[in-house]
Amino acid sequence: MRDSMGGAFAAWTAPRGRAIPVAARAWQVCAHVANVGVIDTDEGIVLVDCGLPKDGEELLSLVRSVTSAPLHTVIYTHGHIDHAFGLGPFLAEGGRPPRIIAHRNVVERFRRYSRTAAYNAAANTRQSGGPGPGRPATW
Repeated sequence: MRDSMGGAFAAWTAPRGRAIPVAARAWQVCAHVANVGVIDTDEGIVLVDCGLPKDGEELLSLVRSVTSAPLHTVIYTHGHIDHAFGLGPFLAEGGRPPRIIAHRNVVERFRRYSRTAAYNAAANTRQSGGPGPGRPATW
């Protein structure tokens, strides 16, 4: 499939459990339901989003299947749990903490999720059938 500009659409359809090359030193990976962009720069890895907390180990494994470079920067496209909370295993590798790039309101969104955890769990139960694979009870 091609987009309207003639480019490959592979980045939007990455199958789970694979690192799909999208350009030189760049991949799209999918852990559980979260698509993550991986760019290997001379300074280290840049991640565009980082998945759910439960995706962290799989994400790390997928990234390490294509590069051993240290994590340098993480870009949060927005503050949803499936885009911003899978860094744990990367941080556990040690080394220098990554630079985080996000809209200034993302931190307040995280704080709000923390304050409204019980409400979020109730809403998830009504919308998605409750906590389960890919549906955490709290944010």
